[in-house]
Amino acid sequence: MLGLLPKIEQHFSGISIKAGRYDVTPKDFGIALLILKHCTEDANPDGSLPHARIASLWSALFNVGDISRPFNHHRFTAIRNWLSDHGYVTWVDNSYFPTHFIGSLKVDGKAMKYGLSLEVMDWFREREASLMVTTIQELKVFIRPMLKYPPYNHPAVALDVFIRRSHQRLEEWAYGLAA
Repeated sequence: MLGLLPKIEQHFSGISIKAGRYDVTPKDFGIALLILKHCTEDANPDGSLPHARIASLWSALFNVGDISRPFNHHRFTAIRNWLSDHGYVTWVDNSYFPTHFIGSLKVDGKAMKYGLSLEVMDWFREREASLMVTTIQELKVFIRPMLKYPPYNHPAVALDVFIRRSHQRLEEWAYGLAA
């Protein structure tokens, strides 16, 4: 899914908005859209989308090093509002209130209910299919020549070698980043 981030960033490269004193970058738009895509596909049973869910997913991606921008609720709110104003979001209920107390009685909060529009979800499906085709083409280019030579002449063996070499290249790349 993060493979789509450059395409999303490119799409939002001409947009410049601020969230108070915070700049919102195309990368922020990309991260927000990928998280919203996940939350739209895997919605809460009641259809709500708590701000805390967005924050925890964003923070988890940041904490493991998958993204370089930490969560900022000002930026996310500005992104969500911009996306909504431009038809990227479908709203079910935009009302919310935080958990609060009336005396000693705890009143649970209510989250807004929204998700990405069908058009945006279709855009993602088309791009994901394109990424899948690219990956399959890369597999064919790598594996087809290997099938001519034992012991690689079985597709499962060739695929295993491809996966191990890809993993090795990924580790070398990650090691280079850490150095």
